[in-house]
Order: sequence, then C-alpha cells, then structure tokens
Amino acid sequence: MSGFHHVESWTAGGPYLTLTTSPNISGPDHDRRAPGLNHLAFGVGSPARVDEIVGAARRHGWRPLYQERYPWVGGPDHYAG
Repeated sequence: MSGFHHVESWTAGGPYLTLTTSPNISGPDHDRRAPGLNHLAFGVGSPARVDEIVGAARRHGWRPLYQERYPWVGGPDHYAG
C-alpha cells in the first residue's frame, strides 16, 4: 500500500479490521479530536472478556480513554473498556 505510513490488520475468521495512517492527514502524535477514527466499539459478551481485552491492550501500550472511570465510563449498566 504505497502512500501509507503504517498499516495494521486484524481478522476474526471472516470479519476483519484494517487501520492505516496517511502522510497527508496524520502527524507524529495522536489527537482524538483530529479528523479520523477516535472511537471504536464492539460487543464481546462478558465483563471478564472486556477485562481480558483491556489487559492485553495495556500490555501493548494502550490505555482506556477515561481510565479513572473504567469500566463504568458509560454508566452503572454499561461495562466497557
């Protein structure tokens, strides 16, 4: 894919997700208010699975956006990472 700075792809059997950065619209630092993807949500079935995914994400350097309110950032009936 010429013209892209970085490409990441993940697959789950059939569905897949690919994220790319473009030298035309990306800078060296992430800014969630800049154009582009700033939120991705999907259901995983259980709070234990959410915790597992968040733990794995942290090992890769990711962190919850509102980590001081994790996992209840969406309210008392919304367990999310």
